[in-house]
Amino acid sequence: MGVNLTIAETGGLVVGATDGNVDLGVSLPRVHVVCTGIEELLPRFEDLALFIRLLTPSATGKPIASYTSHFHGPRDEHGQLRIVLVDNGRSEIRASDAFHDSLNCIR
Repeated sequence: MGVNLTIAETGGLVVGATDGNVDLGVSLPRVHVVCTGIEELLPRFEDLALFIRLLTPSATGKPIASYTSHFHGPRDEHGQLRIVLVDNGRSEIRASDAFHDSLNCIR
């Protein structure tokens, strides 16, 4: 599953959606594997509210997501949550004077 925002401070994950199917997709597997880009990593939980408000209008044009699903660990003591951080060249772009600003785009 891909996520929209990941919180470094807590390890929390947030997915914004226009329907409630996100919760259905994560309710069965014992091992929950999440892939997220490093640009979707927020430093603190308190930053989340601002980015949720910015995310939906830039993606769908709606003022706010109909649903936001929040995950803060495996669903029970027998489950596992694995987070895969994808760089895909973003660190090189961030270090580049010419392209650094391109990472400011929320989309």
